[in-house]
Amino acid sequence: MDSNEITSNLNPTFIKEVNLKTGLKYKQSKVGEGGDNFEAIWTPTDIFHYIYGLLHDPRYRLKYETFLKQDFPYIPIPKKNNIKLIRQYREFGATLSNLHMFKWLDSTEKLHQVQDKSKRVRLLGTGDDTIAPGYPKAKLSEQKVYINQNQCFIGINKDIWNFYLGGYLPLQKWLKDRKGQYLSKEHVALFRNITVVISETIRIMELINASIANFDDLR
Repeated sequence: MDSNEITSNLNPTFIKEVNLKTGLKYKQSKVGEGGDNFEAIWTPTDIFHYIYGLLHDPRYRLKYETFLKQDFPYIPIPKKNNIKLIRQYREFGATLSNLHMFKWLDSTEKLHQVQDKSKRVRLLGTGDDTIAPGYPKAKLSEQKVYINQNQCFIGINKDIWNFYLGGYLPLQKWLKDRKGQYLSKEHVALFRNITVVISETIRIMELINASIANFDDLR
């Protein structure tokens, strides 16, 4: 087997269902392939990005909120006359996937954009740069999150701080997991980049909600 070929774990029944409903033909793909001829074929990468985009639609999360807490998510597949819908979710999913895997670090332009945004989040105050017992403590009216009595991150708004991903709050969990630890410059830089990723995720989710009008066509 080609070392660059993706080994898909998609259920054959699911593949048949997608082929039948969409009229597309499944094609095994290599790393980096997907989407070049989406009018006729689909690849594991395409369906992954479609699902990833769909899972970040606020309407989907609201509609299947209870179900998502109890079981694997239900993934509706659009019919033949709705290939555009798959394409839209797929494109958003690809953007989100690259964002969440920090692939923008490979792009100098994107990296500079993120660095500019992350400058809004800074660690201020004099101290030992350690997350003290009983911290973090958020003072969101001032967009501050304290890691000890004298030091805090600034530029943290309530939407970023209270953003849920997979059943937990990423920023809060990241800091709590490091309670009692010293935050190096690398830790601070990573934390700042995570805030940008969350901020961009929120922005893209709002864009999905606003730009994909026929969500109700999914069954």
